[in-house]
Amino acid sequence: MEQKKELTRKLIAQSFKGLMQKYPFEKITIKMISDEAGVIRPTFYNHFRDKYDLLEWIFNTEIIEEARSLLSHGMKIEAIKFIFRCLISEKTFYRKAFLLTGQNSFEDIVIKYFTELFLFAMEKQPATILPKDNSVLTPENIAEFYTIGLVTFLKKWLTQTMDDQPSPDDLLDAFTYVLTHSLADFIEGGLD
Repeated sequence: MEQKKELTRKLIAQSFKGLMQKYPFEKITIKMISDEAGVIRPTFYNHFRDKYDLLEWIFNTEIIEEARSLLSHGMKIEAIKFIFRCLISEKTFYRKAFLLTGQNSFEDIVIKYFTELFLFAMEKQPATILPKDNSVLTPENIAEFYTIGLVTFLKKWLTQTMDDQPSPDDLLDAFTYVLTHSLADFIEGGLD
């Protein structure tokens, strides 16, 4: 029974992703998704609250769960590469998703899940360098700081229309470089 539910969810997700290739998110209705999937509307609602819930499920299922698995095996760079490759393989879908703004923005969904991923990675290897007397330097704040940087990189990369757009590997190299260097490294003479 659970396997059938999962197959139905995937069918609905594929139909939604196909529609996102042709239409803006706002123009896609539950009826369109259901018709494309060959299911009735109540079947859609048996699995998802709305198309925002469906979008979140797709992102979590297709990207976050696998990235978490990679992180659980200590494969940090591989997890980031996996995320970039998934986004590029479905670039039109994720570009349109990032264009969503407002209360249910895709950016907020990505920030939520990436923050959880960073926290998960930090729990796997607890930081011993955090000062104990600084209430601002919490794992949560650090995870959110790096999440916002990553999401900014990804959103800009996916939504800008450039003739000379960087490859996923170039973006990964740039993000890794920023992750492994402090702001002081970028300012001549440091901050001393």
